[in-house]
Amino acid sequence: MNGHVLEMALVFGAKLILNTDAHSPDDLISDKDANKFLTALGLSPDEIKAIFRNSEDIVTHLKTRQK
Repeated sequence: MNGHVLEMALVFGAKLILNTDAHSPDDLISDKDANKFLTALGLSPDEIKAIFRNSEDIVTHLKTRQK
């Protein structure tokens, strides 16, 4: 992750998600590992919760579009 891009995203209020660019199930990471990674970037617990919530919002939006 580019620290400058992260900083600018936070400054401008961009909605962030964590993407592993997974190509197989083995590429996925657990919530615990995601939390460790995001914490290491210097994000607060509230910012990390927002990232998970943003991902959930995308899935919810896509599910409602399929109906």
